[in-house]
Amino acid sequence: MSSAREEILARIRAALQKPDEYPVAEPNWEAVLYNEPEVTDWVIRFAEVFESRGGKFHFVEEPAAFLPFARAFAKENGWQHIACYDATIQTWLKEAGVAYDATDKHLHDAQVSFTLAEALVARTGSVLTSSALGGGRRLTIYPPVHVVVAFASQIVPDIGEGLAYLQQLHPDGLPSLLTLVTGPSRTADIEKTLVLGAHGPKELHVVLIDDSVHQG
Repeated sequence: MSSAREEILARIRAALQKPDEYPVAEPNWEAVLYNEPEVTDWVIRFAEVFESRGGKFHFVEEPAAFLPFARAFAKENGWQHIACYDATIQTWLKEAGVAYDATDKHLHDAQVSFTLAEALVARTGSVLTSSALGGGRRLTIYPPVHVVVAFASQIVPDIGEGLAYLQQLHPDGLPSLLTLVTGPSRTADIEKTLVLGAHGPKELHVVLIDDSVHQG
């Protein structure tokens, strides 16, 4: 071994034996994760972030107003083949006079799916779904348009609180599949060209029903 190499290694060994003048700070596990002004309205926060991710947000002022909204919404988009497996939404669509398919028999013809959500995450503008919801995973993936019907009371600030909320909803154990959907399906893998609908719906709508007047 050359004398120059020996000298370098000796310096390294000596340096390692000295206490560090600038020790690594102990992490503060209680520190706030998000550095932002205080949020006063999580509904507005969710809507802003959701639309910035390419989603389409619709606000319904009360549960009773969903029926005329659904009727006008389906007519405006010309949807003839609606897939809906959730009993609650099926009841609403039926009362609104909107035809739907409740089986997989014609799923390949579906233009749009209607599903519920487990929760909405405001900070990321994400929809939290699970395999326990009507339609499982297929209605969130297969049709080219996905419409999520949710309530203002389901909005949580972040993912951690969303998971805690789900544990309350499913005390016997979480569903086998949890999915965070943030905007429509997209990819830019090929020549960095953004393509919507590559691995799922190219349109994602959230119809948020304000149920605050019915709480408490």
